[in-house]
Amino acid sequence: MSAGTPLRFGANYTPSTNWMHSWLSLNLEDTRRDFAGLAELGLDHVRIFPLWPVLQPNRTLIRADAVADVRAVVDAAAEFGLEASVDVIQGHLSSFDFIPAWLSTWHDRNIFTHPDALSGQVALIERLSEALGDAENFLGFTTGNETNQFSASVHPSPGR
Repeated sequence: MSAGTPLRFGANYTPSTNWMHSWLSLNLEDTRRDFAGLAELGLDHVRIFPLWPVLQPNRTLIRADAVADVRAVVDAAAEFGLEASVDVIQGHLSSFDFIPAWLSTWHDRNIFTHPDALSGQVALIERLSEALGDAENFLGFTTGNETNQFSASVHPSPGR
């Protein structure tokens, strides 16, 4: 960073209403209120965490409404001068696992190595790319939040 480059300040966005479960029934007015407060604090960007199981409850089903909600939240951030990055494959937030059922229980697919798991993740990122590619305030994707914990020996079903 050069001496003339201003410092940037952002936040991992946690919805103030209904926590991460707000993605089940998005209320953009709640989101706008949150973003107004963050902008008032001087932040210039947010990282949002749409829940993977809400976006992609089945490997071959990526919910159009959920993708539209992600775009709506990115657009709402722009209303307050905030840029937004989107975390696609969270897996783990605040000590809760958020992975779709098609990767666990009877299906038991390693999120790092199983071909079906990988192709599903790629499809989701591609779909979100299509939806967000022209948003001027879209910073990009983070493809995982704390996914390393899924390979840890302390995890109940570690993926090596």
